[in-house]
Amino acid sequence: MNISEGRSVAVREFPLKTGLADYTLYVNEKMIGIVEAKPEGHTLTGVEIQSAKYADGLEPGIPHYSIPLPFAYEWTGLVTRFTNSLNPHPRSRDVFTFHRPDELLQSFRNTYNPRIAVTVDMIATGTDVKPLKCLIFMRNIKSWSYFEQMKGRGSRGIDSDSLKSVTPDAACKTRFVIVDAVGLCKQDKNHSKPLDRQPTVSLERVLKEVSKGVVHPDLASTLGAKISRLAGNRSEGWHKDVEKQIDGRPVSHVISTLFDSVDADKNRELAASKFSVTPDQVTDTQLDEIEAEQVRTALLPFHNPQLREILLRPEHQVIDKFTRDQLLTSSFDPEAKKRAETLVTSFRQFIEDNKDEIEAISILYSRPYAAGLRCSQIKDLARRLSIKPFHVDESQPQTLLKLWQAFGAVHPDKVDTNGKHCKHIVDLVALVRHAIDPDSPLRPVGMTVEERFTEWLSDQQSSGGEFTDEQMQWLVAIKDHIASSVMIEQDDFEYAPFNQFGGIGRAYELFGTSLKAEMSLAS
Repeated sequence: MNISEGRSVAVREFPLKTGLADYTLYVNEKMIGIVEAKPEGHTLTGVEIQSAKYADGLEPGIPHYSIPLPFAYEWTGLVTRFTNSLNPHPRSRDVFTFHRPDELLQSFRNTYNPRIAVTVDMIATGTDVKPLKCLIFMRNIKSWSYFEQMKGRGSRGIDSDSLKSVTPDAACKTRFVIVDAVGLCKQDKNHSKPLDRQPTVSLERVLKEVSKGVVHPDLASTLGAKISRLAGNRSEGWHKDVEKQIDGRPVSHVISTLFDSVDADKNRELAASKFSVTPDQVTDTQLDEIEAEQVRTALLPFHNPQLREILLRPEHQVIDKFTRDQLLTSSFDPEAKKRAETLVTSFRQFIEDNKDEIEAISILYSRPYAAGLRCSQIKDLARRLSIKPFHVDESQPQTLLKLWQAFGAVHPDKVDTNGKHCKHIVDLVALVRHAIDPDSPLRPVGMTVEERFTEWLSDQQSSGGEFTDEQMQWLVAIKDHIASSVMIEQDDFEYAPFNQFGGIGRAYELFGTSLKAEMSLAS
């Protein structure tokens, strides 16, 4: 697809919002009509409905003469029918052959069009709608210059006779109105634009828009930025292939041309030279005209499909699927290990210094695991450890990972996991116990509870104990609660998930006097 190949170009199977058109027609790189082709002998009456659907399915941004596309053909190779949607009462009629481009343009320019414009970004450049009297902003615009360009469309002057020719009931244009639906006029704006104005859009998508003839400063700047990054890591052969498609010029020249086309200062100088005025006297209309010309010229080489194919071609690379890598050594970086040792030492010193001040530490020093230890006390300890260098957050168990990995670096033989299994803040208990007794393994509380629960169930089964499905549901819920809260009390049965099972009353019905034993099954 190369819409610059000639003045008039037909593109086969063009994708539209409403489907694939058999042909779309370009004149002077702007879309002007579509062709719906049928096999020889096919009756064309009624096919104009399908043509009209395609004529109204153009994606935004593609250059065109009007929406819906003004001209539609139905064609079998022998019979041709034509619809001019610019007529007051358009209908399909037989014609001897396709019109010449000049005939279509003449028809388009001489047909009355209502003064209603529906537009988006393209109103910023390349348009000069002098009768415009109302601008409606319905989204934010962050660029100050972009905003000023859009406002400039409303400030265009027009003589009374020209205004009356399109709006008979208007005397003269003395002002224009801005309808600000998003508070745009009150928002701060940047005075410059980034080079890559569409960073989330792929190079393939940008080139596809260019191939359709879209001309827009954002497109030129974005394409220049993407090719600049691409050229930096491509081989010499790639550069030579690109140069062959751009008349032997270096890639850097094309990139510079793209950036220069949207350079306001350079365009102002060009406008001053073309219109024989000083740079300060250049009007917005003149500046827009020059920018549109420069952008169109800069994008012209990318109409070449061979160039687009090279730009999207991946570099050759060798993928070895057979040679196995061999691990030579595995160890912590010396500096990282040193930092880990410092953190572990600081943590142990904190535990020693606060064993008489913080309840959770006092209990873990003097009593068996979970004997009297409450979740609220563990959270209090976590808050005390929110200081540097520990940075523990009671609401985010993953903040224990730094401490856990530090112990793993210092005593890898004592740490069962890398800390990724830490799911609850109560895993801080395991860290404190290991800091107090370095010979004990460092394991998440949940893993310890799970193992003890499994052992307890095995002992119960060995002694002839059996549990119903409902009892097992309760036991698993009790185990999970202990894993996340260290212990369980009767009051906890009034909350989820136990209240959904029937609460404390149902628990006593199921377990009777042995309920207290079940409540400590994983302790």
